[in-house]
Amino acid sequence: MQGACWYLGEVIRRSKGAVWQYIPFDPDAEPWALGSRENVWTEVPFVDQPDKRVGGAAIPLGCLRELLLDEEVDGEQKERQGGLRDELFWFRASSYAQVGALLTRMGMVSREEADSVLAKYADFAHDELPPHEVPDALEEFGVAISAHADDVDDLEASYTGILEEAAALTDGAVTITDVRLHGGEYGETLEFARNGMLVTQETGHQSHRYLDHLAIMEFIGHVDPDPGDDTRRFYLVEFVHLRNATYDSYYVFATPEQATVLEKELGLDLH
Repeated sequence: MQGACWYLGEVIRRSKGAVWQYIPFDPDAEPWALGSRENVWTEVPFVDQPDKRVGGAAIPLGCLRELLLDEEVDGEQKERQGGLRDELFWFRASSYAQVGALLTRMGMVSREEADSVLAKYADFAHDELPPHEVPDALEEFGVAISAHADDVDDLEASYTGILEEAAALTDGAVTITDVRLHGGEYGETLEFARNGMLVTQETGHQSHRYLDHLAIMEFIGHVDPDPGDDTRRFYLVEFVHLRNATYDSYYVFATPEQATVLEKELGLDLH
């Protein structure tokens, strides 16, 4: 049993970027607090992900018990349902390989598409993926788009690229044409045709080199497919930022169910 526990913990540590932890008994700890006799984490080896926002944690012995021991329901012994994946659901993906496996499992990318990306990044496909790099990985796998946070060469061309890349993810459900930025010193009104219908979006630019990311948050919804035909839509990706760093804005294209799994397994907030 000890061998099985250590083996399971090492698999989690190596594949999920987790670490071993141990909390000794503290006679001065309040009841149920860490270190107290009542707390399940006291004096038992466990693995967790302290460097990940809402990271996972598990006691390997507890996982094995959940998998192997029957449970009693209304006085009767019932065989437990589910498998190891269900027990370890809360551990966050921490490599390109794990992100690719998750997207493939949900049907967001094909096995061939995932393998192509992993071949491109073969040298570090299994290396630790910091939380702030997860959105970029989603874009590399072709399920997200980004809006550049730094300076751009041409505002209208940049907005055109964002809209066309977003439309391409809808598999033909939405087409974007006739993108035009006009008015004001730097261009204040963005116009484009969605499936032939004119859409107008007001923008606010302080310079001719920086995109209006608030405007992008507002107009990206126009690229969502019609709800009755397709439940997928674009979600703004909120993620852990390193201090004093500048990041692009990312939008992932997913169904509500897929978005829920991405949030839980990748430690993201999707809006």
